[in-house]
Amino acid sequence: MKNKRILEIKCPGAAARNKPERFVEYTFDEFTLLLPQDWRELAEPPRDTLEWDSSVEDAWLAVRVKAHQAADGEVARLSESNLAASLRSLQELAPGEVTVLRHASKPRPDGEGMEFSYVAETARRTHFQLGYVTRSKVLSFGLICGACREEAMDLYDRFLNERLRLTLH
Repeated sequence: MKNKRILEIKCPGAAARNKPERFVEYTFDEFTLLLPQDWRELAEPPRDTLEWDSSVEDAWLAVRVKAHQAADGEVARLSESNLAASLRSLQELAPGEVTVLRHASKPRPDGEGMEFSYVAETARRTHFQLGYVTRSKVLSFGLICGACREEAMDLYDRFLNERLRLTLH
């Protein structure tokens, strides 16, 4: 599914600009994502992955959905291994530069599977990973922002609170 429709949404910072931000809504089975119009979808992402970037927000977003079949007892192990693999990949891309600020793998609040996440910094970027593991899939969101931690945290919070809606089964 591609761009479904364009929405106008008033955001807290938009009042100062006196006009609403315009968003493009991307709707998929597992999630809906609202991105400002300056975000562009990248044409050839890796398999099972969707990617966008924004020169205005100096950020890159990847969403990956991977189907699998796992027994209940395997979900926690899969969450831990996905977290470890994500951190290992980042450390391989920026050897000696990665500072992990926070990481976790824990049961989801609704009891349906596990959630894994991390926040890490390199010299020039702030990296966020948020993933969900259920018996049938792994759904992960990676957001890479500029080096300013405060601006990066603000963008990440906007994604979680305003731009992303999940439907996990």
